[in-house]
Amino acid sequence: MKSKSLTGLVTSLAMVAAVTSASAQGMFDNFDSYTLGSIHGQGGWEGWTGTASVAGTVTTAQGVGGSQSLQVVTGNDTVRPFTGVASGVWTLSLLQYIPSSSSGISWVILMNSYPANLNWSAQMYADITAGQMRSYEVDSASVALVTDQWVPIRFDINLTDNSVASYYNDTLLATHAWQSGGLNQLQALDLYPDEGAGTAQVGPVYYDNLQLSIVPEPTSLCLLLLGGLAFLIRSRKQA
Repeated sequence: MKSKSLTGLVTSLAMVAAVTSASAQGMFDNFDSYTLGSIHGQGGWEGWTGTASVAGTVTTAQGVGGSQSLQVVTGNDTVRPFTGVASGVWTLSLLQYIPSSSSGISWVILMNSYPANLNWSAQMYADITAGQMRSYEVDSASVALVTDQWVPIRFDINLTDNSVASYYNDTLLATHAWQSGGLNQLQALDLYPDEGAGTAQVGPVYYDNLQLSIVPEPTSLCLLLLGGLAFLIRSRKQA
């Protein structure tokens, strides 16, 4: 009986932890609920500084899990602004698909100030022609680019320590200060394909499954789990 009770208690605590994790999620976007065509004005997305004509498009050409994704090509500059990301530790992740037929340069950019007093914090760019994913802030940092499949991109943002670590295909690309002379916030994601000097048009490049999550502080998580444990023990005694 004790073994079964302990198993049930551990299972219940795991459920508490799962709920905690889910409640910490800031946002998730898989583009499947949007109308096909320009993404400007859908789900908080916009063209650069509100310019509708440069926004990317929602398409069915690629998709992960669902049937739709965001497509960007040369001439697009597609932004997802954020509010309330001004303290603590956060993770921003998304999936990227680059066809092997593409060329040029395509950027994934995080900004600490947008649309006023523009300031950039982390800039990762695919040098498609060279077959490399590179960091703008750490010039020597690069990893091999993967084409014709969905690849994860992730930024671990520590606003408490003013630092960010960027990952491509689950490999650490670079670590550096989050901002210098800007704001200690995350205010926007910018997806910008740039053909680069002497190269052909970029595109299409696809994005899907954008997620922004806050990482609970260890102390807060422990207190919540202890509270859940106390509640479960009381419930079992009263039963």
